[in-house]
Amino acid sequence: MEDSSSVTSLGSLRVLLTVLAAAALALCVAAHTKGCNGPYYWYWPWRSISPWRLFPAMVLASLPFWVAQYAYHRQNQGVVGALLLLAVSTLLLELVAIGMQSDPFNLARIWQIIIHPQTTGYFNDALNLYQRDDLLQAYPSLLPYFHLHSHNKAPGLILFYLKAIQWFGPDATAALAGGLLIGVLAALAGPAVYLCFRAFGASRDAAFCGAGCMTLSTGLVLLFPEFDQIYPLLTCGLLGTWVLALHRDNLLYALTCGVFLSLATFMTYNLLVLGLFMAGYFIYRAQQDRSRRSLLKLAGHAGLVLLTVAGFYLVLWWSAGYDPLATFAAAHQNEKIILQALNRPYLQTIFYNLLDYALGMNWIVLIPALCFMAGKIGKARDEEFVLVLLCLAQVLVVSVLGLFRGETARLWLFMYPLLLFPAALELATWSLPARSLFFAFMLLLLIIICQNMAFINI
Repeated sequence: MEDSSSVTSLGSLRVLLTVLAAAALALCVAAHTKGCNGPYYWYWPWRSISPWRLFPAMVLASLPFWVAQYAYHRQNQGVVGALLLLAVSTLLLELVAIGMQSDPFNLARIWQIIIHPQTTGYFNDALNLYQRDDLLQAYPSLLPYFHLHSHNKAPGLILFYLKAIQWFGPDATAALAGGLLIGVLAALAGPAVYLCFRAFGASRDAAFCGAGCMTLSTGLVLLFPEFDQIYPLLTCGLLGTWVLALHRDNLLYALTCGVFLSLATFMTYNLLVLGLFMAGYFIYRAQQDRSRRSLLKLAGHAGLVLLTVAGFYLVLWWSAGYDPLATFAAAHQNEKIILQALNRPYLQTIFYNLLDYALGMNWIVLIPALCFMAGKIGKARDEEFVLVLLCLAQVLVVSVLGLFRGETARLWLFMYPLLLFPAALELATWSLPARSLFFAFMLLLLIIICQNMAFINI
């Protein structure tokens, strides 16, 4: 067992690394250092917002976050109120970050981004189609005529704005309402991470640390109002229920997992890459008990997930004539055309994808994540360690295969929880002052990145 002096020294070293790394990164961003905002073939444009306007407003927006930390550690009982405060802080940070891009403060940028055809295009496509009664039936044939980001997506995102237009009218009001709803849903990412990490077997402290990291992550706050912000909810629901289904041998969790997979594939196909994590955990559980009965149970859970998805799309096919296979084939063909047009060099994307992914989570989360992995060297390989390996393998394989090349702070937002898991496990072992200092530097970096880097440029 480590003595107290060695533990204290190690803790001090982690805090020192955090401070030095955060200071260096803050200086690089403030100086608009070439490369830290991305490579030549894709980069986030530099900008400059007055620090006298931005810093006080962002600090005020973070107050619910700090109240949540105090409430959680003071009571050490109920966590629901603290998680709700984290969600409130996320929403406030989103609103302040986007409103401060105008002088004076103005939230009109929300609907301006949504109606701009080159930012997402979903609203414009919905506007062109909201009077059609055969949208789902004709969807595969319509895909080639959509705007850029709609080209390779399932219909869920366009239907989202279609409903907003039907409720609020075909104007900026519908765009603003849709954007605000995205912001509210994105604010639930912190609580979703908490529930997912608890499903993974993490302690309450570790799960709450993960929720805190998600709350202050760069991409979650600064990509408002993009649909990518709500994808972590689907990731947490999908992976959390999958682990619970196999670990607890519970068919209800498998059914719920199928519901999450259905929703995910009805919105975007990107989350299908999480099949690697799911397959890896299936293999791990199968290795734990190789009896015929156990394997049949595991197969039954996987079968129920797939049957749920099949049932979801059968209902859509029967009721609206929607063909999911034809839609996927058309979206895949459009994706290949887009990738060829972008012409992003494969080998360079491997490094820059990981760099941009870390930027999206606020960079310094790498410190506790790496500390956790270093501490596991030479120790027993328990289920917690296996889950961490699956999380890291998921990220590395996606990068090496070049499935999403460039702007991964956005495109990999759904994979933020994967790297936050080992970071949260490590942060739970830090002292409360050290943990608070870590979050303070996360907030500092978030504000400096917001001040100097434009994630949505119109």
